[in-house]
Amino acid sequence: MDPTKRTVLITGCSSGGIGAALAIEYHQRGYHVFATTRNTKKIPTSLTSLPSVTALALDVTSPQSIEAAVKEVSEITGGRLDVLVNNSGAALTAPALDTDVEQARGVFEVNVLGVLAVTKAFTPLLVRAKDACIVNNSSINGETNLPFSAIYGASKAATTALSETLRLEVAPLGIRVVTVITGIIETNLHDNEPEHPLPSGSYYKPVESWLQDRISGKNRPPGMPVEEFAKQLVRKCEGGAKGKVYVGPLTPLFVYLKWWMPSFVWDYFMLQSGPKNFGEVALAVKRKQQ
Repeated sequence: MDPTKRTVLITGCSSGGIGAALAIEYHQRGYHVFATTRNTKKIPTSLTSLPSVTALALDVTSPQSIEAAVKEVSEITGGRLDVLVNNSGAALTAPALDTDVEQARGVFEVNVLGVLAVTKAFTPLLVRAKDACIVNNSSINGETNLPFSAIYGASKAATTALSETLRLEVAPLGIRVVTVITGIIETNLHDNEPEHPLPSGSYYKPVESWLQDRISGKNRPPGMPVEEFAKQLVRKCEGGAKGKVYVGPLTPLFVYLKWWMPSFVWDYFMLQSGPKNFGEVALAVKRKQQ
């Protein structure tokens, strides 16, 4: 590897996702890219065929996998890493009351503890670099109380809190931290979401069809093309950004409105983004009680 090249490692680089788009954008900016995912066969050949791209297997929930990746990157770069992008994520769309606790724990394992584990492991390499940067991909869901996104939103709120506190703690080490509040982006995130049909006794049976459509992306606003997201985010990071950055359609405005609106008005808008037949949930409960 050319020792003058800056280096970036990105988790979650499966085809059609944010990680792969970020890898291509960083490559176009002259970086040596370490594109990682649990199964390297899921990394698109359009990425792995590029020069200065190294595909690595990395499971953010496995200490052994993380340790092996650190060792391999260190051997290639001489013990340094300029940019770490914690992008791996797990989605879950379901009523909180119908969510299996182990399934919820799995979401937190990837979205929160995975970020912590990978960051801890690669920090010694980042400390050796000049103007090192950690980029943590959070979500607008962590800033809201969108119905049926309780677990995913809670995990992303935790990711944001972890990232923003880490920013203060690693500043003396010469490392910047960027917390990305990501809006609606056109990716295949929900394609890997596990199936979770509502149990027979669920209070939310009247809206089950809407839930399935939401998981498949049929009833949500259109998102930003993933390539445009990657360009905007990398531009911000390369420009010296630190702390929260907002990338996605109307994302900064969305957060501002939540801060400005009375809570009952905000709740009204959150409910309007949900199923139009949400009121049938209450009617179904009343019928069962009669």
